[in-house]
Amino acid sequence: MSKKDNANENPIVEAEKEAMIEADADLQEASELGIDESDENELEATAIKKAVGDVSGVPAELSALNTDNDTAKEATKNVGLANAQKKIRSKRYLSLIEKVEKGKKYSIDEAIELAKSTATTKFEGSVELHIKLSEKRGKKKAIDELARGIFHLPNGLGKTLKVVVLDENMVNEIFKTKKVDFDIALATPALMPKIGKVAKILGPKGKMPNPKVGTVTDEPEKVKAEIEKGRIEYKVDSSNVIHQMIGKASWEDAKIKENMMTILQALPKNRVQSVSLTTTMGPGIKIEY
Repeated sequence: MSKKDNANENPIVEAEKEAMIEADADLQEASELGIDESDENELEATAIKKAVGDVSGVPAELSALNTDNDTAKEATKNVGLANAQKKIRSKRYLSLIEKVEKGKKYSIDEAIELAKSTATTKFEGSVELHIKLSEKRGKKKAIDELARGIFHLPNGLGKTLKVVVLDENMVNEIFKTKKVDFDIALATPALMPKIGKVAKILGPKGKMPNPKVGTVTDEPEKVKAEIEKGRIEYKVDSSNVIHQMIGKASWEDAKIKENMMTILQALPKNRVQSVSLTTTMGPGIKIEY
């Protein structure tokens, strides 16, 4: 067996590679979001710890890079790699989470006020709503009508979306340049056969017109106006959770609440298992609903 094959089977080496990739991602995210120097230093320390693993209480043979596979596998059965992969929060986050009473469910008004108080990033943070839905009862392969859909937020999202109505010339330009400089694309049913040639470009970016969410329509200009006023598409993730931005932390409470209630009232209450609110890089706040 080659050294390369042997290294790939060593769980310690593989864990270190995964930890280093995750650590680099954390540091990159911190840089992009403008985290202050003290938090960045802590993230760097965390990155180093993730890369080498937390070997406190772990047999010496487990922390050695040249450990043979049999010894490593036997050791990881008892110790595991939880310490090396455990997520470590910044001082900023830990100070914010102390404001949230563990296990408590807050009223909507209390949750909004508390969430805004945790918006301490240097940039303007967003307010996000997270809704856990129960599984659809009935046939296992039946389509869940809530898997994806549309919300009409009365106050929009606080950001301007670039919406385009595709025509044949635009489709040809996308096919030629592979460039996509818009947020949402609309199209008429008649144009869809010609849009097929750019499906591999628009699809992975989530910008392919889709009749299920109303972006394929006979009235594209009307839909464009609705989107610009606050019409948004949502999609349930693999854990049956809707993650939806509902405004900015600088907004008045009433505007955030109005957007939140619009979403909650659009969903069957018997399907809503839990609701929580958070701001960008802030702790989750459970809501009594």
